[in-house]
Amino acid sequence: MGDPASLTARSSSALDPERCAEVERRSAPTVAVEDTPDVYKIDQVFACGDWAVVATEDGWFGWTPNHPDERAQSPAP
Repeated sequence: MGDPASLTARSSSALDPERCAEVERRSAPTVAVEDTPDVYKIDQVFACGDWAVVATEDGWFGWTPNHPDERAQSPAP
């Protein structure tokens, strides 16, 4: 696992189902990012390897590290 990080991305693309799977949220970002969803009100996230990702109004918000249970359910290597 690397250092904690959070990021947003503007995108109209869907997440790659070969890399990301929708799972129960067990993690939360350690870095606050303005204008992102309140993840404590979200039950499901996409597990994409070491990242947990949620949809935003114009793309995606992700953080790492995610919980080991999320990582274990990710199809990403």
